[in-house]
Amino acid sequence: MYSQARALFEGFAHEYRMRDFDRAFAYVHDEMRFAMHIPREVGPFAGYTVGKAEARTRIEMIAQALELVRWDVVLIRPSVGAVRAHLEYHWRHRATGEDLIGASRQVWTMRDDLLASCDDFHDSSRVAAFFRLVAVLPPTDAPVKPREQDESVARMKAAAAYAGHTAPGWHRAR
Repeated sequence: MYSQARALFEGFAHEYRMRDFDRAFAYVHDEMRFAMHIPREVGPFAGYTVGKAEARTRIEMIAQALELVRWDVVLIRPSVGAVRAHLEYHWRHRATGEDLIGASRQVWTMRDDLLASCDDFHDSSRVAAFFRLVAVLPPTDAPVKPREQDESVARMKAAAAYAGHTAPGWHRAR
């Protein structure tokens, strides 16, 4: 049962990262419940949906507004009929080019050998600040340089490596 829950989550996660929503939602129960646990006033994707079609619409809304730069599954903890996951993400706001980098925790449950629910927990303060920022910025037409190539980030990674410290996601670059 543990391996089945893990395999379902990993299958969904892979297709989600590839942005193949048809294949990702093949892992999802028709009565899926998707909940993003941030206050409604914090961000446009807050709240919950019930039903596979409604969950997919919410996920596609997110994809239309935010470009997925990185979405890494850091830790998976399967249990009977459920999976807990720790994710690190980097989203880019399509209209302004601003980056939202952070982590979330997700709890997935299973029913009838499919993913039946997802509870997605984010840092509400970080997400609120990001959406307040992009609400006041004008749209940009300029190409945005990926943050991973930013010199200041490279310097911070080098300093952390020299000191023997790592920060989330940096262990992949060493």
